[in-house]
Amino acid sequence: MPWMVYKSREFRVYEVKHMKSRSMGSTVLFIPALLGAMLLGSCRSGGDQRAPQGKAKKLPLLYTDLDETLLSSKGTISACNMAALKRYQKAGGRIGIATGRFPDSAGVLAKQVGSRLPVISANGAVIHSPGGALLRLRGITDPTFFQGFCGEVFRHQCKKYYTAFMNTASGKVIWGGQRCEAPQAGFSVFKMKAQQCENPGEFLKVTRSRFAAQATIINAGSVANYHFAVSAPGVDKGDALLFVAKSLGYPSSRLAFVGNGGNDVSGARAVHKAGGKCFVVANGVSALKAACPTHLAQSNDNCALGRVVEILLRQ
Repeated sequence: MPWMVYKSREFRVYEVKHMKSRSMGSTVLFIPALLGAMLLGSCRSGGDQRAPQGKAKKLPLLYTDLDETLLSSKGTISACNMAALKRYQKAGGRIGIATGRFPDSAGVLAKQVGSRLPVISANGAVIHSPGGALLRLRGITDPTFFQGFCGEVFRHQCKKYYTAFMNTASGKVIWGGQRCEAPQAGFSVFKMKAQQCENPGEFLKVTRSRFAAQATIINAGSVANYHFAVSAPGVDKGDALLFVAKSLGYPSSRLAFVGNGGNDVSGARAVHKAGGKCFVVANGVSALKAACPTHLAQSNDNCALGRVVEILLRQ
């Protein structure tokens, strides 16, 4: 396979090498070793990403989900949350974004909060450096998965759903709307929201069992937006957070993560298991609260990140 180039209006252009993984039907893109060393060391556009020295080294890498966690119900960052993030950064801490959104939107918000950590998007399928270089990409390329999964969506009579695909070479996103079908060639990063299914529990059980080798399928919804999400096998926010910590030479025990939805469960569980700190906002789903012991009294509309920063700075 020839060299491929990732392009986006939000990100610079870098070359990445295309490699086939051993996982069935998945594609993994890795940066060449020399470029990786440059990016994971001192990135000119993103600042020094290596583990800090001295007092600041004690502060965890703080990763936050976006929708209904950092962002208010109106989709904005409150003045209180923004002030808290700046206070954390001023103390030597670093902020990161881990979201189900695609890279273009995630990158814009990461810049808005002044993040100097890799951006985790598409529930861990895509990871970029602060400067926009592609560090990791994992997509679904087996067309039989899409055919089979869409068949289950129809069989379980999911009344509301939409699909979206991202091209692994260009970064272009196609929003498929109320359709469920195999994507065009090259569009292997798949995002789907299936809602109002006849029997959600059975749908999740059947699809997880049938497609275990082809995809990761989770209940990714929040209290206000219950749905299912799909990504490449073995890919989730927890896997991505551990990948970032290892890449930066940072112990996983120095990670902190805050979220609200079903797609945050893996992140909270991985961070907590590694000895790090996880937090659930007041509007978090019950599955996340079961995975993470620290439950905040504040919601996304009530400066939850402010409370997280207060706790971390007091340690």
